[in-house]
Amino acid sequence: MSPETLAGLRLVVEVLTLTACVSVTAALLWYLVAMRRRLGGLVGVTTFMAMFVVALALTRIGHWALVSAPQTTAVFYLEVFAAALMTTMALAVWPLVPRLVAQPTRCELLEVNRRLAEEQGARQALLEELRGLNEDLERRVAERTRELETARRRFEIALEGSSISVTQHDRDLRYSWVYNPPAALADVELLGHDASEVLPGATAEAMNADRRRVLETGVATRFEVALPVAGKELWYEGRIEPLIEDGEVVGVVTVGIDITRHRDHERAIRDMLRELTHRSKNLLAVVQGIARQSAALHHGSAETFLAPFEGRLQALSRVHEILVEESWKGVPLRRLVEGELAAAGDMQAVRIDGEDRVLTPEAAQSFALALHELVDDAASASAVPEGTTLAWGDDGGRFVFEWSRSGPPSRLSRDAYGRMLLERHLPRSVAGRVDLAVTPTRTTCRLDADPAFL
Repeated sequence: MSPETLAGLRLVVEVLTLTACVSVTAALLWYLVAMRRRLGGLVGVTTFMAMFVVALALTRIGHWALVSAPQTTAVFYLEVFAAALMTTMALAVWPLVPRLVAQPTRCELLEVNRRLAEEQGARQALLEELRGLNEDLERRVAERTRELETARRRFEIALEGSSISVTQHDRDLRYSWVYNPPAALADVELLGHDASEVLPGATAEAMNADRRRVLETGVATRFEVALPVAGKELWYEGRIEPLIEDGEVVGVVTVGIDITRHRDHERAIRDMLRELTHRSKNLLAVVQGIARQSAALHHGSAETFLAPFEGRLQALSRVHEILVEESWKGVPLRRLVEGELAAAGDMQAVRIDGEDRVLTPEAAQSFALALHELVDDAASASAVPEGTTLAWGDDGGRFVFEWSRSGPPSRLSRDAYGRMLLERHLPRSVAGRVDLAVTPTRTTCRLDADPAFL
């Protein structure tokens, strides 16, 4: 091969080598520019390799220049510098070899990716399980919340409109929770206050003493206390329970019930019993008076004495039945008249005329005895004529009661006690006057009374 051919081949080799060096350098520089904002990677190693390739290219350029122009000293120095730089880079790259060795291989990266995928699947499964547990927990919490809301609503419904009050107090005996307070305290701010700040002195002192005892002993107790309000005394009874948390008494809960109505009822019963005792004594006194007067004015046999006596007792019994039904407030006059006529039997012929009015208990008893004498007198006759009338009404500010019966006289003409009831006892009880007339053809009785005594 001729020297010219060898020189040409050498030039081709130099050009290819230079081209390869330039291409590798450009690729390495592109890699460095792309990795400039990223941490890690092989930036340091790549930099050394780029400098090594550049130095190699400079060496080849210098060598080619020296061959072309052997007398050029500067080119020689450039080749020496490039060789030194290439050697330095070749030696400096060795400390970076452990980092290169430490870099994972493709297989290792695939294995790591597989493990990461398995861990991600496991985490996803755990996440799904946790999500299911969370949903179940939320469902249970919602159900429990609904149950608590239902229980609370039942509690509120049970207390709404009732006379039951519930309060909670801390260890300083201050109100910390109040539900359905007493009507007397509905407009009073209770929370944060002591009982002595919102209740009368004696009431607050009694309540605080009971609550303090429950705080100290942890034992529930019952109470009954009066609450004076606007001149009236309201009564409450209930129970004080300890509020325990972690085995320690942290407060008390007070449940109070308004028993004022029951107290008033008990008082009314006691008053009624006293009144009943008083009226029973009066009734016994009336019965004794009827018995004594009937016996004193009677001169016949026992049978003729007992018949009118029992009739008068029955008349008293009937008016007392009406008084009990009317709670001793009074007796309607028409009902009293109709009751006496019904007890006498066939008295439909009696004509009744008058607006109804209520008699006082005392006047009703006197009217009952007087009506019995008049009706019994008519019933003892052979027949009640159509002309028998009973009328009452107001006349010039006075109350007038009139009885009129045609026919011959009957028992009333012979019964001195009956006449005394009509002429003396009845007018005395109603502050009036009675005109009784018994003739062979007619019996009349007219009462003129003061309406204030009826």
